[in-house]
Amino acid sequence: MQLIPGSSFLTSILAAFTALGLLLLFWHSTIRRNAYFSVPLLLALLGLNAGVLLIILHWAGGSQLLISSGLLLLLTYSWWFWRKTPKTRLDYLKLLWIAGLGLSVLLLGSGQRSILPYVSGATTLGFWAMLLEFIYVTYLKRRSK
Repeated sequence: MQLIPGSSFLTSILAAFTALGLLLLFWHSTIRRNAYFSVPLLLALLGLNAGVLLIILHWAGGSQLLISSGLLLLLTYSWWFWRKTPKTRLDYLKLLWIAGLGLSVLLLGSGQRSILPYVSGATTLGFWAMLLEFIYVTYLKRRSK
């Protein structure tokens, strides 16, 4: 059984866990309840998807849209992080992941693809560290108390 056509079973399972992890993180996030920060983040993510689509289709404006979306993502989340008063290890891991994602988008938009695999790998490691910390703090640590 393949969830993603043309991929291995392990890759499909990994993609499913990634999607589930993102949904869990979003559901428990406090930033989604604050329209002042969630609207620019949503616009950045929509711009990121549109920019990738424009680059795939070789239409004009894809690079500019990716660069502006990456900058908006980095600036908005950095501002959110700066204003947040009790910072935990999970918050720092989220910042690391968003910074890696924003840097990946900026590199993709600017055409500097030579270091993109390294940044993408670091972003993936940051995501899984963040997800494991989130699961531990939210579900496992709560049970042990």
